[in-house]
Amino acid sequence: MIRSIVAGFTLCLLIACITLTGCDNSKKEVIATVVSAQGDVKLRPHKDNEFIEAKTGASIHNSGILKTGDESFATVKLLNKGIINFKSDVTFTFESTSEADVLQNSGTAIYKIDKNGKGFKAKTPQGVCCVLGTVFSIAVKEEALELRVKEGIVEFTTNSGETNKVMADQMLSILPGQKTDLSEPGLADIESHFADPNQLVPFNTR
Repeated sequence: MIRSIVAGFTLCLLIACITLTGCDNSKKEVIATVVSAQGDVKLRPHKDNEFIEAKTGASIHNSGILKTGDESFATVKLLNKGIINFKSDVTFTFESTSEADVLQNSGTAIYKIDKNGKGFKAKTPQGVCCVLGTVFSIAVKEEALELRVKEGIVEFTTNSGETNKVMADQMLSILPGQKTDLSEPGLADIESHFADPNQLVPFNTR
C-alpha cells in the first residue's frame, strides 16, 4: 500500500514538473553553431550556463549569448537562417521571440540572411530590423546605430514607430533622440565595410 502511494506520488510529481516546466524544448533547441572564433570570444550556450571560450563547432541554444572582446572576431551560422560575422566588442543574444529572432546589444555584426520566405528580425536598443533575404550590417554604439545594406532591402522600425526602407548601397543612421538620416555613403565605403580582411567569412561578392 505504502509503495503504491509513493509510486503514485512520484508519478504525480513528475507530471507536475513536466507541466510546470512545459518541457520547453524551444529553450533546449540548438539554433546556431560557431563556425570560427579569433581572439577573446566568450559564449554562454544556454541561459543556465556560465560564459566559456567559444570554440569551433560549439552549439548555441535559444537564449545563448556571444561576446567578442577587443580585436576579436567570430562567425556563427544560424540554422536555416544564414550567417553572422561579429566584429570586436559585440554583445549578442540568440533569443527567438515573437518580436525578433536575435538581439544585438552592442558592436558591429554583418548578416547574410538566406532568402527562405520566412523573414528575419534583429532587435537593437534603437528598434527592429526586418528582412526577407539580404546582406547588411548593424553597428550599435551607445544611443546611436548605423545600418548599411549591401544587397536587398532592409526595413528598420525605430522605437518611436518610424519605419525606414534602406536599399542596397544605402546607410541609415539612428542618432540620439531617435533622429534618422538616410544617406548613400558611396560604393567605396560599402565595399570596404563588408570586405574587412579580419572577417572570417567574406561577403564581398562583386
